[in-house]
Parts: sequence; C-alpha cells; structure tokens
Amino acid sequence: MKKDIERITAFQMLTTVGITTIRQAVALLAVNFQPGITSNDLAKILRINRTSTCVLCGQLEEKGLMTWETRENAPRRHARFYSLTEAGKEIIKLIRKA
Repeated sequence: MKKDIERITAFQMLTTVGITTIRQAVALLAVNFQPGITSNDLAKILRINRTSTCVLCGQLEEKGLMTWETRENAPRRHARFYSLTEAGKEIIKLIRKA
C-alpha cells in the first residue's frame, strides 16, 4: 500500500512539472541513458517519426528539461543531438521513483 501511494505521488509530481505522457518520460529516460542521442535514434526508440520527435523534444525544451545542438562533423548536417538540463536530470529522479 505504501509503495502504491509513493507511485501515485511521483506521477502527480511529474504532471505538475509538465510531464503528461509516457512518451515524454521515455524520451527523458533515453536522453539520460545516452546523452547526445540524435533525433533519428530517439525517434526509433519512441517509435514515432523524426518530425514528431522534434515536436515532442521541443515541448520538453520549452519546459527547460532538454536542450539540443547541431554538430559540424555530423553525417547529417541538420541532425539534432539532445541532452538533459539540470532540471531534466531532476525529473529523471522522479521518474525512477514512479
């Protein structure tokens, strides 16, 4: 019973910081596991197209949880490489509790 209450509390905390879908949580976990992951690789993990991935990550970026960069030496010139902000890393702790 206590574990169930802790899980509910963790999920409620996630929604208060704007994590409202499982895909958002999975995206944060994937970027945490592999900092610098490309939008293409993240799309494969999330099983959505690259455009939808960029939209989802844009939402997380607006919330201050994720950031991205491009790299000159990347095989694809417009590839985005994602990483978590400090706030995003704090959300990971909440997700792991849930």
